[in-house]
Amino acid sequence: GHGSARGEALRVIPLLHRLGLTSLTITYRNDVGAPASADRMHHLGSAEWEDTEAAIEYAVAQGARRLVLVGWSMGGGIVLRTSVRSAHRDLIEALVLDSPAVDWQDILVYHATALKAPAPMRRLALWMMTSSIGARMVRLHEPLALHEMTPAYYGRHLRHRTLLFHALDDATVPPAPSRHLAALRPDLIEFEPFEGASHTREWNRDPARYERLLADFLGDALGLGEQAAALEVPVRDPAAPALEGSIGLRL
Repeated sequence: GHGSARGEALRVIPLLHRLGLTSLTITYRNDVGAPASADRMHHLGSAEWEDTEAAIEYAVAQGARRLVLVGWSMGGGIVLRTSVRSAHRDLIEALVLDSPAVDWQDILVYHATALKAPAPMRRLALWMMTSSIGARMVRLHEPLALHEMTPAYYGRHLRHRTLLFHALDDATVPPAPSRHLAALRPDLIEFEPFEGASHTREWNRDPARYERLLADFLGDALGLGEQAAALEVPVRDPAAPALEGSIGLRL
């Protein structure tokens, strides 16, 4: 997600490891330690999906035969965009989305409204991000393809099984677009709302439920049903002491 660290993925990596899956946790342009884009600005997934595509190509070169893409927040939006644009779509077995940025226009308008920005200012900001002339005015290297990052667009183009977690109390990425997308594609999307959790904190709220849902979904999608069913969850109790050699920090 935007402004987060790869350590966020440690919520699910122990479970994936128990299922025998190899994990590659990536950074993308403008992340700490990653190369900057030409304009040094985040593109909300509009361009960052290309870095996920590069990671997919690396994984395939190392022998990966099937892929599961997992993303939180803006990372979830990047996963969706990768899934509909990747040259390796046939290798993607499933998606796992946690509080994903499904509709950036909705998110931007939501936050602008919360800041009491006037409607004309909101419209101007969206125009500057999405038009060639406006993009140059705010020093974006290219316009953002916000029209391709909506529930309607993904509903038309999605073709992968998807497990979608979203906190109903999410005040960063409102859950309505996730619910809308799930309603558009009930044939592909399993929507799992979480009560009482804030943004991307569904696992923190109920790790046993989160991991059971994730294990069963992956077990079914990847043909690992018996192995997944035998897992005791949560794989690692969040209240357990730090492992030997760990820095001991909590997410």
